[in-house]
Amino acid sequence: MSRSQSEVIEDWVKTPIPPKTADMPFLILDSALPFVAILLLLGVFLFQLVYRTFTGGLSKVPSAHWTCSFSPIWILWQRYHGKELKAVLAAHKRLGKIVRVAPQEISISDYETGVRQVYNAGFEKPGYFDFFQYYGQRNSFASRSRADHAACRRRVSSSYSKTTLFASETLSKVTHSIMYQRLIPVLQHHSAHGQPVELLRLCYASGLDMLNCYILGLSSGPDFTRNPELTEMWLEHYENRYSPQGFWLQELPKLYHGLRKIGLDVMPRKHYESTEWIENWMLEHCDKSEAMYRRMQNGEQPPAEDIPVVYNQLRKAMSNLKDGKFLDMQASEELSRISIASEIFDHMSGAREVFGLVLAYAVYYLAQNPAQQEMLKHAVAGLGMHVNQVGHSDANSLPSPQTIESIAYLQAVIKESLRMRPNSTPLPRITPHDKSVSISGVDGIPAGTRVNCFQWFLHRNPEMWTQPNAWVPERWLDPNGAERTDMPPLWAFVTGPRACIGTQLTYYRIDDSQEDANSTSVFGYILAGLFSNFSVQIARPETYGRHTPGSLEDELFVLMTPIAA
Repeated sequence: MSRSQSEVIEDWVKTPIPPKTADMPFLILDSALPFVAILLLLGVFLFQLVYRTFTGGLSKVPSAHWTCSFSPIWILWQRYHGKELKAVLAAHKRLGKIVRVAPQEISISDYETGVRQVYNAGFEKPGYFDFFQYYGQRNSFASRSRADHAACRRRVSSSYSKTTLFASETLSKVTHSIMYQRLIPVLQHHSAHGQPVELLRLCYASGLDMLNCYILGLSSGPDFTRNPELTEMWLEHYENRYSPQGFWLQELPKLYHGLRKIGLDVMPRKHYESTEWIENWMLEHCDKSEAMYRRMQNGEQPPAEDIPVVYNQLRKAMSNLKDGKFLDMQASEELSRISIASEIFDHMSGAREVFGLVLAYAVYYLAQNPAQQEMLKHAVAGLGMHVNQVGHSDANSLPSPQTIESIAYLQAVIKESLRMRPNSTPLPRITPHDKSVSISGVDGIPAGTRVNCFQWFLHRNPEMWTQPNAWVPERWLDPNGAERTDMPPLWAFVTGPRACIGTQLTYYRIDDSQEDANSTSVFGYILAGLFSNFSVQIARPETYGRHTPGSLEDELFVLMTPIAA
């Protein structure tokens, strides 16, 4: 059927009018916008690549990998797989004492022009250290700014001063009790039954007991040394708290929190469970110290070994804060409680990360080197620290700190064991945000640059040490057997205003004017006590070096043979 003229006209009217030729370029431009945007982004990327590679403050620093000038992928990959130390060490061997590992990050490996410029100047810490907060509260180690760190440090610094420690009846009695009522009886039991001793767990246990019982008081602190099941449980939870997946919280916290918002959590469940367990464990012991603090406030005078020296000082500082004597913060009772616990947890963790680890390896090195072991036993033989001479209750029979310090060979063993610590951490800092600086001979290092230095780089540097990978305590002595004063710096506890606050307790100094001065320590008392009472031999040598040093899988076995008085 033919359509009417009116229908044809109506359809024609409804037909859209084609665009004019003049409008066509706008349509072409609209369709090309995505490609233009891509080209612009590519241009910006290439500009940044060229700028960061060939200009700017870090362009003069050799790159560990060809991508480091414009991307952090290389160093993040090494950290994620736990290979940062090995990879960056290789880069330093190829490229020198300063290398670029990311667009805004460098690594240094020399002391005089590197470490002194960064750490002695008190550069601030990056967000990496937020991971070391507990209960969501800052502590000395996790404090990023100099002001925050100084505030945390002031609360407890006098408890760790050389004057306090040398005169401390609490420390003397705690040391005696743990050594002669816990550690030596455990070793005697193993020896009597012909059982090898696993050094790492026992040294972790004794180190944790020693530090915690000085901080919290003997009756309020733990007893790991005589409770291996508790030690194993604690170490497992501690390992889970600091699992390798902590990489996400330390290096990519914004990505971690962003993924959590959409329901994706890269951290294992055991990290959260163990964090809760270990924080509750710490609070339980702090609550015991709080009860002792309140009894002392009411006039009770406990035995010296039960006085919670560090806890009491922290508690008084937080009371002043709560009472308004410091106006920067008003703290509730609960906030005071968890702030104190966070600070104490920070101090206590040093027994796991440094004290216990280095002590265990020191004993193992002595077992590997019978000649050096005999020299140490001869050096400490006159101290009167044999169990039959000291007894189980007379803390006054211990030699004085000055006497321990005077034994040059003992000090050489301690220093060499600290130098040979079998693991290391990067200890990052941030250059000042308002100016460029000079580091390791390179001028104009930009503001806000992250700087890393592993202790390993300084302590294993062949330009500073002969036989850098060998345990040789004699290197610290002159031909007459006296301590040398011309040695390279020992950087075991960092230097500068942000040095480890517990250095004095673990390895406290006679002369603070020297960075590696003559010193004595709880470390010295334990070594002297052990080798006044036992000879040590290697057992199960096949376990040595099988796993990452200091890991939960790492094991060091020895046999202890009692020495006759």
